[in-house]
Amino acid sequence: MGTVPQSKGMNRRVDSGSQAKAMQPLHRLREIRAQQDVTLRALSRKMHVPMREVRAQEDPACDLPLTALYRWQQALRVPAAEILVEPGDKLSSPVNIRARLLRMMKTIVTILDKPQPERTVNLLENLRNEILAVMPEIEDIDRWHGSNSARGADDIAAAVLRQIDEELLRDP
Repeated sequence: MGTVPQSKGMNRRVDSGSQAKAMQPLHRLREIRAQQDVTLRALSRKMHVPMREVRAQEDPACDLPLTALYRWQQALRVPAAEILVEPGDKLSSPVNIRARLLRMMKTIVTILDKPQPERTVNLLENLRNEILAVMPEIEDIDRWHGSNSARGADDIAAAVLRQIDEELLRDP
């Protein structure tokens, strides 16, 4: 298996066998980025790399240099081993839990962005503090994209319920 240089020093795997044979992904950057709801623009800024390069690098067939892999690892705050793909791999439990907590925190921030009854604010602040006890690095997380549109109470309640998984809340 060889590599063919792409623009900006990026390498793409080239299958020396039949093109009909599907290429196995090398990494799961796009999957992790989507799960954590991080935009390409935000990653571009964090990694100090042009957005077109970030887009090219997240292609699962892109053969990344280690320096790029470590930049992604720092920007997404996941272990480097979680980025790499082994046959039959799914995202590990810690990465899934982290992504769920991140989405829950975004939901909390989005809800608190609008006026709420004092009881709701207190409950959400308690939940926020519990999440921060586990993941202090997401203290400055922003609300959901496009959340500045008016939402009804039913929409907000549905968003909260979608984020909470009973299995996540059970004691180990």
